[in-house]
Amino acid sequence: MYLPPGYNTKELESSVNNKWRWEWLHERDPRREKWGDMGFKKNTPGSAYCDICLKRIKYQSNGKKAFKSHAEDVTLVENYRTWKSNH
Repeated sequence: MYLPPGYNTKELESSVNNKWRWEWLHERDPRREKWGDMGFKKNTPGSAYCDICLKRIKYQSNGKKAFKSHAEDVTLVENYRTWKSNH
């Protein structure tokens, strides 16, 4: 289940070192695409989900770096091209 934007994740993320930040979804990858176009916060502590390549993004130990790394993943780049051409 995805959390609605702005949902207070304080309690959900209490056990996680790098807490979720909604502003991450406004960051842009090297292709200038918003991270929010690919990932969504699930109701699971320390992870989000990429709807484009169907992978979990584990940010609990790397924070925002996990999104940056995922945005540069070859599989995501290929899948994103297909997704973008269909939307």
